[in-house]
Amino acid sequence: FFAIFFREPPKIQTKGKK
Repeated sequence: FFAIFFREPPKIQTKGKK
């Protein structure tokens, strides 16, 4: 779940999550 999001799009996901 989280690993996939952070592993695939670490730039878009990290920005939207944080």
